[in-house]
Amino acid sequence: MSIDWQQLRDMAPELSVISLALQILVALLVSAHVILNKRDVRAAIGWTGLIFFSPFFGALIYYVFGVN
Repeated sequence: MSIDWQQLRDMAPELSVISLALQILVALLVSAHVILNKRDVRAAIGWTGLIFFSPFFGALIYYVFGVN
């Protein structure tokens, strides 16, 4: 089975919109978790900033290191 690159190029705009929507959704959900569960305001602001500046990677780092 081979990849049809032309079909993939034609789908690029839809994939970018889906990716952007997924990034925003992940950032909002994880940020809500941070704001509701972190007691230290500075830590919550820091985690929220990291999550919004790098949505997937920031959320992964938060779930690895930030959740107690």
